[in-house]
Amino acid sequence: MRRAASLLAFSVVAVGAWLTPAVAEACSCFTDEVLLWPQDGSLAEDEALLLQIQGCGTSLGSGDAQEHVAFVDGNRVELASVDGRPGYTIEPMPEVGTTVTIARCGYELECELDMVEPDNRFDITIVDAASGGEPADPAVTELDYELAELDDCGFGTIKARDWTFELTPDSGEPRVHEITLGSEDDLRPAYRFTESSEPVEYVFRRTEEDAGKTVCATVRSYDMAGNQSSEVSTCYELGRRETLDRAGCSCAADPNPTQNLVLTLLALTALLRTRRS
Repeated sequence: MRRAASLLAFSVVAVGAWLTPAVAEACSCFTDEVLLWPQDGSLAEDEALLLQIQGCGTSLGSGDAQEHVAFVDGNRVELASVDGRPGYTIEPMPEVGTTVTIARCGYELECELDMVEPDNRFDITIVDAASGGEPADPAVTELDYELAELDDCGFGTIKARDWTFELTPDSGEPRVHEITLGSEDDLRPAYRFTESSEPVEYVFRRTEEDAGKTVCATVRSYDMAGNQSSEVSTCYELGRRETLDRAGCSCAADPNPTQNLVLTLLALTALLRTRRS
C-alpha cells in the first residue's frame, strides 16, 4: 500500500502541473484507471472512492467504473457512482472495520480476486463516518489566455485559446474541485483533485469564438464526504475585435447587430441628403 500511495502522490503532482482537457489534437487515447483516493488505506463510511482515468484528458472517474471492482471476503460487491459529484461508493457498504479489496481487473468480465496480481490490489478498511462542516471557498484568480493552434488530426489546424487561472484550495485536506470555464451557462464541468493548500495553475483549452463575450472560470469544492463550498468565479471580458485569428470584429459577438445596421443606414441616408442639397 505504501508503494501505491507514493505512486499516486506523484501522479497528483503531475496532473496539477498541466491540465488540458482532451480536444481535437487528441486523435486517439487510452484509458488507464488509477486509484486516487483513499491513499492511506482507510475509507470513511460517507466518503467517496476516487478513480482517475488517465490518457483521455486526465479526468476523475464518473459513470461506471471501467477497470476496478471491489471484493469483501472474496465476494464481489458493487462500485456504484455517487450522485452529484465524482467518485464511487461500495454497495452494500460493509460494517466499520471491514477490509475491502479494490482490484484492477482491466476489462475481464469474469474477474475473480485470485486472478489479480498483488500489485493491482489495494486493501481499504472501512472506518467511522467523517465529520466536519462545509469546505471554505477556494480562491480563483488571474484568468488570462494565450492564442494557440492545434493539429486537427491531419485535416489542417484549429485556432484556440489556452485559458489559465490559479486555484488556491481552502486547506490541505483532500478536495475535488468542480470547474467550468467558458461563456455559457450550460458548460459541462471538469473535476480536479488536490491534497494541498498550495496554489495550482490550471490550463483549459477552448476552440469556441468568444470575442465580445465574458469568459468565466467557476469553481466549487467538495470534500470526500460530499460537503461543498459556494461557487467562486473569476472572469475576463473579451473585446469584439479580440478574435481567435485577430483578423477583425466578430460579428456574431455584436450585442445589437440589428440596431447597429439601422443606425448605419440612417447615417448613409443623411449623408446622401446632405450631398443632394
